[in-house]
Formats: sequence, C-alpha cells, structure tokens
Amino acid sequence: MILSPAPVSTDRFSFNLNDRVFTAELSDLGRDFRFGRVYDDACDVGLTLVSTRTGRRVVFAIENEIRDREGELLWIDLRPADLREAQILRCNIRLFND
Repeated sequence: MILSPAPVSTDRFSFNLNDRVFTAELSDLGRDFRFGRVYDDACDVGLTLVSTRTGRRVVFAIENEIRDREGELLWIDLRPADLREAQILRCNIRLFND
C-alpha cells in the first residue's frame, strides 16, 4: 500500500514544461522537511506533491541520488510511486543539494 509521506506544495518548485520536471533546492522545502516512508511494506522514502491549483496529491519515491567524487550529494531524483500515475503524469522531481 502507498502511504502519504511529507506533503509539499507545488509552489515550492519550478516546473520545466519541456522536460516535465519539477525542480527545487532541498532548502526550498523548509527547515523541518524530512522524507517519509512511501510504502507500508518497504523502506523507500519520498514525498507527496500537492498541486496548488487542483489539490491533487501524488506520492513520489526517491529513485536515485547523484554524488560527486568526494561523496557529496549533488541532487536527488524522484519518480511517481504508483506506475499508473507515472504513465498519466509523465513528470519527475529533481531536488538539488544547496
């Protein structure tokens, strides 16, 4: 079952229509932001993106963390947790470490 982790409003992100990617810096999500569990039977974490226009909520899970040679986090990529949502929305999230 998909849970509802860490709700974040779309107004915290920029959206690139060509690439269909929501982007933000981690600090844009707020000082107390923490990723939450996405599934009740797994340890995957992510967030719930909440549309400021429609109120629709979509859960995204971390797919990949990109690090530099020293192991410093550069960015995190998230994908919709529900495959049906992924096919409909065709968008992703990229969070940059600032």
